[in-house]
Amino acid sequence: YESVLKQIMLINPSFEFKYEDIEIFVKACIKSAMFCRLIEYATRFLTKNAESMNFFILSVEVNKKELLSDEKTELYRAFSESKGEYSNLNKIRYDFYTGAPGIKSLLQQAQEYTDFNNSVDFYADIIYFMLKLGMPFNTFIEKTVEKNIEKFFQYIVNNYEDINELILRYLQGTEKNSSFYDIKLRKLLCETLLLNKKDFTEEEFDMVTSEYFSSGVEYIKNLYSPTIIDNEYLQELKNNEEKFFLFLAKAYQNEESKLKEYCDEAVRHYPIMKNAIEYRLKKETQIKSSHDLSCGQRLPADELQLHKLISRADNLVMDGQYYDALTLYKQILSLISLSEKKASSFKESPLSFEIEKKISDLKSRYSNEIIFQKNSHGSSER
Repeated sequence: YESVLKQIMLINPSFEFKYEDIEIFVKACIKSAMFCRLIEYATRFLTKNAESMNFFILSVEVNKKELLSDEKTELYRAFSESKGEYSNLNKIRYDFYTGAPGIKSLLQQAQEYTDFNNSVDFYADIIYFMLKLGMPFNTFIEKTVEKNIEKFFQYIVNNYEDINELILRYLQGTEKNSSFYDIKLRKLLCETLLLNKKDFTEEEFDMVTSEYFSSGVEYIKNLYSPTIIDNEYLQELKNNEEKFFLFLAKAYQNEESKLKEYCDEAVRHYPIMKNAIEYRLKKETQIKSSHDLSCGQRLPADELQLHKLISRADNLVMDGQYYDALTLYKQILSLISLSEKKASSFKESPLSFEIEKKISDLKSRYSNEIIFQKNSHGSSER
């Protein structure tokens, strides 16, 4: 390989190589780990032809998959020493894999200056590294159109086996806020998990489906007016996932008797989420059954009223009204306690445990929003 590559470098710089010739050269250099030859070749023959240079870079990206991890790191080092956006990306890669102390600052800068709407999918490495280091990447979400965000995450899914665990860690370890772009990000992360992860525990699946539905409903309500949602103006929506969330929003804001009807309509438009919807409906049925079993000597009218209140509180959570939901859950808990005293029951019911868990989860996941909404309530009352 070495002698052949040397002969190629003697060719006149004005010679135009065909794409297949570029591909052969790249494969030969990578197979023989002569990465500096790649830089020399690109500098000598391709700098004046943008299309050929882009093909060369894509060829490097495809063929580097055959390298061992330490060889890839050396490749990144070689390419990081030249100039341009691709060199900047490889400097980030090299610093990340060698544990350079300034990597977080470098990633934050890259998130700011990279034009993700006009970048090739492998620039998603920047986002993967940020996710790996537990860094927020809302700026990426804010400046990138949705189809490109999906493209970058598909690249990450295709190239990194630990992406599902990283997304779970991110969702569990970061507090949700009410900003539109955080809602959009969490919706996207949950969707990525639901479409790609096959080995959920029940607790994980419960958390992810709940988060996906609540974020999606908030997302659609942020994007479209009540007129569009209430009248089901589907022609105004961009895609089937948005239609899915429109009907899900209607499912949560209407009476319980129409829940399954609207959920079925949601699945009709986005059938890939059928399992998630069936799970949530089954969960609702189990919750209602636990309410029925826990009533003890409680009057049927009392049980019916409690069930309606719990559904109302759950819907408030789905609507992002966390402070109101917390207040209502506490009222429900007081009613259950009062009912148990009247029935001379000294054993705490399963329903009490369930409401206490809802309160605990709400406080742990949305503490900032609860404080903000509580203060807003206080201001409006004054």
